[in-house]
Order: sequence, then structure tokens, then C-alpha cells
Amino acid sequence: MEKIKILFVDDDKNLCSTMKSLLSKNGFETTAAFSANEAYKYLEKQKPDIIISDIIMPDIDGFEFCKSIKEKERYADIEFIFLTALNNRDDEIKGLDMGADDYITKPFSYETLLARIKTKIRKIKKTRKENILRGDLSQWSITDILQVIEMGEKKGRLIIYTDRNDTVWLDVNKGNIIEARFNRYSGNKALQKILNITKGTFLFDPERSVAAHGGKRILSLLLSAATDLDEKKEYDKRREIISALKRKIWD
Repeated sequence: MEKIKILFVDDDKNLCSTMKSLLSKNGFETTAAFSANEAYKYLEKQKPDIIISDIIMPDIDGFEFCKSIKEKERYADIEFIFLTALNNRDDEIKGLDMGADDYITKPFSYETLLARIKTKIRKIKKTRKENILRGDLSQWSITDILQVIEMGEKKGRLIIYTDRNDTVWLDVNKGNIIEARFNRYSGNKALQKILNITKGTFLFDPERSVAAHGGKRILSLLLSAATDLDEKKEYDKRREIISALKRKIWD
């Protein structure tokens, strides 16, 4: 398994420096951010496995930061740990209600934090093992992935993560595509656009609740979409020829 990525978010630069050093020495790929806004910039380029965040910060507080992370489908599976001086019971409950997976108060023991991180790592490894399908689209085509899902009669959601942060997913159930989404597009239109994606990563989530009935067979939809794509390519080819002839005639 590749190195676990940790994003440490705190406006205390000295603490960030210390924690980055300690966590890196324990084999974690660690990045420090001094605010939620700085953390968002990191998240545009990288997806960490674990976020450790303070609550009291100058721009966006930790509660809102955590809530915004957990509301985004792309980041919802990131393990989120609060590390804060707020030791009030109500604050802890609020933090967990916002979606945090753990809540640790300052002053803290590094050994305790490390033990909590290791607990999260065991959960991450278990989840990745159960997810079965997870990888890079440079090695798998969307068609290949869907055919594997169909052969295994799997049920769940196939989520595609693109560089442009598009909203892309397919709900499948026992060889049927129940629903497809590509940003504002749905149905066959969405499927055609999804089949054209060649860059990004994917995750099949078998825990996602999907409709038990309905939809169409994956193979049937793939064949239909391929026919539509071939027709579109032929149409585009004819348009190019006509445009070239027009330029030749009128130029």
C-alpha cells in the first residue's frame, strides 16, 4: 500500500512544523496548511487519506471546514480528526455532528494521536479492500470497468474523479445501470459523456444505496452508446469534409 497522506491544518505554524516532522518520521506523507483556505488549495491538487484540523482558525473555522469536506462526494471518505483546544462537551458533539470521525483536545499526547491515526488507517485499509475496484483511468477504460462490474453482478455506485472536479457517477445493480450522472446530464447523454473520459481516477462503492429494480443491462447500453458515438464521429467527419470544401470554393 502506498504511503498514507495526511493534511494537517492549523494556524499555529510552530505546531504545524512540529507535527509535519513527527508524522513524516512515522512514514506518513504529510502536508501542513495554515488555514482552511490554504487546505482547499491543496485539495484541488491532492486527496489526503486523513485530515487533522484545528477548529479556531482566522478565515473559516474548523466546523465549517469539516462540514464542507464531508458534503462533497469526492472527499466524503477522508478520515477527519479534530485537534483543538475546545474541550467543551457541546463542541465535541458539534464537531462529530459536522461529520468528524474523531475529536482530540489540546494539550494532547502525540502517542495518543498516533494511536488514533493508526485506527483510522486500519479502517482505510479495510474499506479499500472491500471496495474491490479502485484505480486510475490510464490503466482501465470505463467500458472495462463496467464489464467487470456486470460480470460480478455487483451493486453500488461507480464514482469517477476528474481533474475538473466534474460530478460523475453510475449506479449499478446486478448488471443493470440504474442511473447515470455527468454534471447536469443524466441517462444516455450522461453515459455517452462518461464513456469519453480517459483521465482521472475511479472508485466503486458497494456500500452506496441504489435502487433495487429497474435500469438497463450494462452490455446493452454500452453497445447502444458505442453506436451513437460512431454515428456522431461519422457526422463530425462529414462536417469537416463539407467545411473543407466550402473553404476551397469560397477562399
